[in-house]
Amino acid sequence: MLFMGTETYPAENEYNKFLSEHSGYSNAYTSADHTNYHFEVSPDHLEKALDIFSKFFICPLFEAGSTEREVNAVNLEHDKNIPNDTWRLDQLDKSTCDPNHDYNRFGTGNKETLDTIPKSKGMNVRDELLKFHDKWYSSNIMGFAILGKESLDDLEKMVADKFKDVKNKNVKTPVWNTHPYGKDQLKTKTYVTPVKDLRSLLVTFPIPDLQDQHKSGVSKRCSNYLN
Repeated sequence: MLFMGTETYPAENEYNKFLSEHSGYSNAYTSADHTNYHFEVSPDHLEKALDIFSKFFICPLFEAGSTEREVNAVNLEHDKNIPNDTWRLDQLDKSTCDPNHDYNRFGTGNKETLDTIPKSKGMNVRDELLKFHDKWYSSNIMGFAILGKESLDDLEKMVADKFKDVKNKNVKTPVWNTHPYGKDQLKTKTYVTPVKDLRSLLVTFPIPDLQDQHKSGVSKRCSNYLN
């Protein structure tokens, strides 16, 4: 939704059009604990692309028509994922954890969760998007990485100039106070009938949250020890 127009650049496809005209592309994904937005563009057009990109975090439009089309796009992606064994296992991972935990929920989205159910509860999806953006899109919990032909000083100046209006709302990053897998969810065995002709054995070891140590790569070391 952020890519579909801002107050400064209101045309719905302006961002992707600019990138495609200059040998670039964009994409985004949402994981369990963060959302990532990224793009590439030819070096000579980095600053302009960065200006368009920055406005997504400052003044997005979230037009009603765009919201409806994006819901349909999400639903199409969901339909594509249904026969995909990787996505099915990912959802099984969520569905077999503590039923009272936030992790135990539908992991992506579809027409029902993003349109039918909200409407039945009198909710306006666009309004909820605006509320979420206004509450959580805060500079103090964002990270940024940039690569360009300019010097580090020039790149830093470019970013500081483009993103200076992203508000710092001093929000605290949400944390899970309990582990998704409690004692009742351990020592379990699940048999899965795959869609494709696959044979695999997955052994899962729940470990404590190591997010505050991610720079040390401790989780990868634990994995290497087990392997």
